[in-house]
Amino acid sequence: MKKYITKNQKGFTLIETILYSALLAIFLSATFLFVNNILSTSGNILERNELAANKEFIDYKLNWLISQATDVTVPAPGLSAASITITGPTPTIYPAVITLSNGQLMLSLAGAAANPITNNRIKVTSFIASHIDTSTDLQEMRVTINAQSSTKPNIVSTGDVFSYVIP
Repeated sequence: MKKYITKNQKGFTLIETILYSALLAIFLSATFLFVNNILSTSGNILERNELAANKEFIDYKLNWLISQATDVTVPAPGLSAASITITGPTPTIYPAVITLSNGQLMLSLAGAAANPITNNRIKVTSFIASHIDTSTDLQEMRVTINAQSSTKPNIVSTGDVFSYVIP
């Protein structure tokens, strides 16, 4: 009589190994894409927040300076300019001059050296101050600021600041 010996099979077959490897590759690819998307979105949100914070600081600084001012000498009434010069009652602050230089807004107080009021993470692409001549005692100022992220130029902000000077 012949005895047939059967071996106990251990491990995976070649087809099972290929199938499991393909499933693992698909899972790892999807995970990589998901994490990459989260990190990219997070970076965009950080850049948008940085742009918004700089823009808000500029708005507050302009409104604070203009609200205490007695006169706006540049631009002249009815004109627009790429800088603004404000005079006021406090000699340690006024004249205050805001200009655009190399993508940064610069502020000079009481004739001192100009310092940037925006950081290097944003680039101000345009700064236009319009002195609107009204028939009343109030002088209206409109400042248009366009800015973009330095690292992601597709993230931009455009806004207007309106203020009144009471002489």
